[in-house]
Amino acid sequence: MKNNIEVMEIGAEKLIKIAENIEGEIPEKLYEQILTCINDEIMKQAGEIRKKFDCNSRYCPVCSDKLKKREREKIRKKLEEVKEKNYLLMTLNGNNVTEDKLKHEIEDNNRAFVSLMRLDLFKRTVTGYIKAVEITYINEKSTYLPHLHVILVVKGGYRKHIHLNTEKEKIKKQWNKHKKSHDLFMDIQSVRDIDKVISYLTVSQKKRYTEIGQEELKGIIRSIRNKKRLYSYGGILSQKVTKNATKKCNHLK
Repeated sequence: MKNNIEVMEIGAEKLIKIAENIEGEIPEKLYEQILTCINDEIMKQAGEIRKKFDCNSRYCPVCSDKLKKREREKIRKKLEEVKEKNYLLMTLNGNNVTEDKLKHEIEDNNRAFVSLMRLDLFKRTVTGYIKAVEITYINEKSTYLPHLHVILVVKGGYRKHIHLNTEKEKIKKQWNKHKKSHDLFMDIQSVRDIDKVISYLTVSQKKRYTEIGQEELKGIIRSIRNKKRLYSYGGILSQKVTKNATKKCNHLK
């Protein structure tokens, strides 16, 4: 069994490697803050300091998981305040693209999503949504697959308007039309365990910066550095969370 010192050293090596990979990809001042955060984390693991500086940057391998957990709690609180408790999970793939076309493809996915939500079946049933942008690196092709995961909040009795088995092909056809493609993956399904879905979109199932390769890491950073959010909210979920929401979200835990 590895002792704590050995585990710490492996962690430090990964953190230093990530710092080397992101150098030059972000503003110098922000990079220096991340370096300070990483250095403090290594010293804290070694027992040399008790408190550390947190840069709170989504590019930071130390702080990124913490920020995802905050987003998770934000989503949970927003859903707690919504009267409707019926949800659908929709996944929409973009095209496989090279790194130089990644940012444009992400923007095109978002535009196509806005158009898709104008379908009558969504206008009749959807009251709000949470949209998450995710990027998968295809190692064999050295390409990136940007896609969307969307939690749709739908009205009670939505099955009168959306018959998933029959509507899925219609939605897929419209998605491919907006994307000017033919066979991009699309899926939509009812949600039984909303907390499991929230965890999947934010923390539990996502790769950490310490688990991905250099090219994937650089591509992801380049694609998001000019974007304010990887998560966005629409409809009734675009409203701010009230202060009392924290006390009322126990049933989602």
